[in-house]
Amino acid sequence: PSMNGIGYREFREYLEGKATLPEIMAKIQQDTRQYARRQMTWFNRDPRIVWCDTVEEAAKLVEQFLAS
Repeated sequence: PSMNGIGYREFREYLEGKATLPEIMAKIQQDTRQYARRQMTWFNRDPRIVWCDTVEEAAKLVEQFLAS
């Protein structure tokens, strides 16, 4: 699967002369945003994940976890 990550596939089109550099950069940015959105959807559906608003809140949860 090497060379299949975001950026590699798109850049191949540039090297083959199928797209311009600005087009490739825009495509990489779009694909990155879409990937991040899919990750957030996955994280939000996992009930085991606890989102923290502050570092202090996170530290408290870590202390509780380590104490158990």
